[in-house]
Amino acid sequence: MEIEPLENLQKIKNKVTSISTSNTYRIPIQKILKDSSIPYQQQQYKQLEFQQKSENNQSNANILSQTSNLNKNVSDNKKIQNSYKEESLSLLLARIQINKNYLQDIITFEKQQESKYVPKNCLFKHNIPQLLRAKMLDWLIEVVKAYKFSEETYFMTVRLLDLYLEKTKKIKEISDIHLVGVTCFFIASKYEEIYPITLKVIDEKISHKKISEQQIKNMEADILITLNFNLFGTSPYEISMQTLTFLNYQDRLSNQEFQYVHKICSYLSKMILYDYENIKMASYSTIAASVLYIIFKIIQQINLNFSAEENIQQVLSVLQIEQKLIIQLSIIILDLAKKFDIYYPQFQNLKKFNGFENKFQFDNQFLIQEYQIIKYQQ
Repeated sequence: MEIEPLENLQKIKNKVTSISTSNTYRIPIQKILKDSSIPYQQQQYKQLEFQQKSENNQSNANILSQTSNLNKNVSDNKKIQNSYKEESLSLLLARIQINKNYLQDIITFEKQQESKYVPKNCLFKHNIPQLLRAKMLDWLIEVVKAYKFSEETYFMTVRLLDLYLEKTKKIKEISDIHLVGVTCFFIASKYEEIYPITLKVIDEKISHKKISEQQIKNMEADILITLNFNLFGTSPYEISMQTLTFLNYQDRLSNQEFQYVHKICSYLSKMILYDYENIKMASYSTIAASVLYIIFKIIQQINLNFSAEENIQQVLSVLQIEQKLIIQLSIIILDLAKKFDIYYPQFQNLKKFNGFENKFQFDNQFLIQEYQIIKYQQ
């Protein structure tokens, strides 16, 4: 089946809002976090730890080798690595101000709809390993940066990928992940970007002529029909930024601090998506609140006049989430950030193309103290 590309996006209902991307300020995160002694708590991480112990195992090598296209660069690495410097917060703030008067209603509606658009168990019926899904997410970061597309395009691509895999009745194999991922990126770019990616560019520059234009059109039709043409949804990143804007953090924080918050928010929101086992258990709004909880704890260490506890209570009030839930998830996120290179040693794009050129480490003793406080609160 062949369909006309999505030229008329008005047919797609219920697109609530999106906040454009921005990154201008290099955050010396390695100066903030180090040597956290957060213990290994979650049962779900056992599988990831086992994968690390067997990283030289031939089975993992075979899985990754079967998707060699995901190893190919889509543009000049040096150019992509520095592209985040060229982006600006001005577009983000401009779009936020347009929707500001409606943000509470938007956030409330998004939370009510979470059960419909947040994937919960997308791999359970497919022959696609978790490691391969993580590799696709890592590769997509490079693709999005190469063409200077927005953060929303990336997060929508991942959401469509997971939703399609969850809802389709067709069993997908390892060989299918590249086509599905590229097509989801194609759809997301048309939904989010003024100048979306073209089939010609995908054929020549992204898929390296391994995927035909007709294959992408057919997969696009399959994805849209499977999702009933309902592309509405959001992401932890968007919920975080909407909440910060609704609470006027762009005015309450200095410009440098706000850029700092945005950068870490983007990084952590992407990072947690790699962890398939834990995103199955958490809603996007809970992930967003947990990310902000971590960020506020960091800001408090830098700005002594900033009260993390007072500010997180405002976030919880807006998102209607219990503090106990975000404390538990914050521990998981902190542990994943500390051990990311152990769990995913092959995947470097998350740091490389988000401004973290040095090894991401926890280099502050305060996180150990925060962990102890969090555990005591539990």
